[in-house]
Amino acid sequence: MAEFHKVAQVSDLGPGKIKSTQVGSEYVAVTQVDGKVYAFDDTCPHAACSMAEGEIDGEVIMCVCHGREYNVTSGTPVNPPFGDPMKLYPAKVEGDDVLVEM
Repeated sequence: MAEFHKVAQVSDLGPGKIKSTQVGSEYVAVTQVDGKVYAFDDTCPHAACSMAEGEIDGEVIMCVCHGREYNVTSGTPVNPPFGDPMKLYPAKVEGDDVLVEM
């Protein structure tokens, strides 16, 4: 059964910030876009690189290993070749805590 896990605090997620944390055997990255928190698999679906090490501009995150870009709100690839989407996780905020459902 899926449950929510605390992965960060909202105060950790200023503009352009991405935070990665391990939940069980998986690494999850979280970021904030226009005041809403988004969570996604920290491993790029194209190559085994950390998405949290990439750069984010608005809704688009770029993998530092090969420049592939993804929309963090939908998981969809932005630039060709499009390939597989990023895996997203439900996220919510309670107080200053960022919780992700795994």
